[in-house]
Amino acid sequence: CVLQIRLAMTNVRDRYPSVVRDVAARLQAIDRLESAGDLYESMNQYREAVQCYVAVESWDRAKAAASAAGTSDLLVWVEEEHKRALVKRQDGESLLKQGELTTALDLYARSGEWDKCLALAEQSAPQLLPHYVLQNAKVLVKQGEMVQAAQQLVRHTRSLISLVNAPPTSQQAPAQNIFPLVKLITEQLLSAQEALPSTQILKELLVRVLGGASGSSSLSLAQVQALQSPAASEFQKHLMLAHLMTTYALCKQRANNGLREVCAKQAVAMLRYCTELPADKAFYDAGVECKNVGWISMAFTLFNRYLDIAEAIEDPDNSTIDNTDFEDSDIPTPYDLNLPERQSQSASTKDEVKDLVLSWSVDANIESGLQKRQCNSCQGDMYFASLRGPCGAQYEMCCVTGFPVSPADRVQCSTCQSPANRSDWNAYVLTFHQCPWCSAPQNPAY
Repeated sequence: CVLQIRLAMTNVRDRYPSVVRDVAARLQAIDRLESAGDLYESMNQYREAVQCYVAVESWDRAKAAASAAGTSDLLVWVEEEHKRALVKRQDGESLLKQGELTTALDLYARSGEWDKCLALAEQSAPQLLPHYVLQNAKVLVKQGEMVQAAQQLVRHTRSLISLVNAPPTSQQAPAQNIFPLVKLITEQLLSAQEALPSTQILKELLVRVLGGASGSSSLSLAQVQALQSPAASEFQKHLMLAHLMTTYALCKQRANNGLREVCAKQAVAMLRYCTELPADKAFYDAGVECKNVGWISMAFTLFNRYLDIAEAIEDPDNSTIDNTDFEDSDIPTPYDLNLPERQSQSASTKDEVKDLVLSWSVDANIESGLQKRQCNSCQGDMYFASLRGPCGAQYEMCCVTGFPVSPADRVQCSTCQSPANRSDWNAYVLTFHQCPWCSAPQNPAY
């Protein structure tokens, strides 16, 4: 080939270009592409030269030849081919050196290198971080890793808040699907019948999301109850329930430290949100806790409801649930409950409860019914765990138990001002030495 070129150059100069083209084509045919590119370039056939250099990934020479051609479309094509080759090789570092930040981020995301992806976005493209945080969370949700998804969203709170507050016309607006995602994570974690640490992480996530929606980085219990935004209506009850589940799980671990009554109140208060829980388990747990502290009429009523729900799960077409005892409470009616597919308790446990309820039903000293208290506003009787009196008076929720706060017995956290009933606050703080809502160090209130 070289000899042909030399002969043409020496003896038949008018045929030199055609000989070079012919030789270049032959070199190209036998995959000696870089040599072919040299010849094409020597004849100012830059497009052919570029194609040869690209084929052997000689990118610097390809870009130089494309620049020499003086046509921007050729250089753009080379850069696209270079990028495509780096993506195919999963060479994120080289993509970054080429200034292809977004392509590198997409590459890391597709290959599951989320730590690298999020760290790079946080450092070099913070405006893109919310997008990748949400994509990572969605992947974790699909894998059933709800706790990890919640942790990832909590870890990147600032980017989430930027999404929550983005105006509808913003480029970030499509990422407002944060709310359906958080709702899905919430429902899965609440229905999983698990407590710590999942409910603690969920509580932190919901506080931060609701805080972002209200323009605040954190919220007290009173602020959460006062929220009126669409986000609040979605997540307020979930947050209250996650908080109660967390404090209940903590108190259960230390029930012998004077917290048995606190546990009973928490279990009863959670019935307010039983549409979000496996209903049979919620009523069974509350019945057990009431029995433990001697609230036998309450336990009798709650165990009866548990048995009714268990039978409805077993035979949904032939079961009816009497709601008479619950009419004046804030506990959802049987028609509002989503019955689980399977019973939470074993057959032997169910039989034990049946026997206990039967023995109480023939005891003249035990009456079925919810416990009552007097409304501070109208003095009328009201269900003792309700946050609303018969006259419509609204009560603050105790941050320890979820019960209504009695004005005469009210204390509050010195940090977040979340209210509580004095006796419940002291029982909790003497054991844990911190506020159940914000975890700030606290002392008993005497």
